Parts: sequence; C-alpha cells; structure tokens
Amino acid sequence: MPIDSLIKLELRPCAEADLHGFPPPVKATALKALRLMSSMTLLQLQANGGLDFHKLQGMSDPLNGRGLWAFRINRGARGICLLETGPKVVIVSMHSDHKKACTIR
Repeated sequence: MPIDSLIKLELRPCAEADLHGFPPPVKATALKALRLMSSMTLLQLQANGGLDFHKLQGMSDPLNGRGLWAFRINRGARGICLLETGPKVVIVSMHSDHKKACTIR
C-alpha cells in the first residue's frame, strides 16, 4: 500500500444510511471526520489522536474476512471500516452509540 498517497473513501450503503440517520450535529461532525480522513495519508491517519484510528481485535468483515478498524466521529459515535489497497478506506457502518458501532449489517 503506498504510504504517501491520500486516502480514498468509500461508504457502503449501510454506512450511508447510518450517516443520513444521524441527528444534524452528529452528521456534521461525521462529515468533518470523513473530510479529514480523505485529506490524509495512511500514516497520518494512524498517527492522528483525534480520530483514534485502531484495529478491532477479533473482528472481521463478513463479506471478505478482512480485519476491521474503528475511528472516532465524536465522543460517543464511531465508524467501522476496512483498509484496501490504494490506500482506500471502506466505511462499513457508523453509529452514534460507540458500543453498537461494531455491529456489522
């Protein structure tokens, strides 16, 4: 994976539905987080303390078996994603309750 290329984002339909279902303040914060991610390289994303990007131990995407990662949207909301070559981050789901964010649909 090139480490100096900017991240490309892709939202799965469930993640788009999650985003549109957020209350306006959370939706605005989520869009800000997504814009920030798309302006970074993978190394910058992994080093960013505000997004708290980290691998979820023992969790994988049921569609392809790849490991899942989480990022912070705000104090309670989290996004779940996976990494693909490119670098590309595929947002799998987003939820305003971080305990439910790990639920893959």
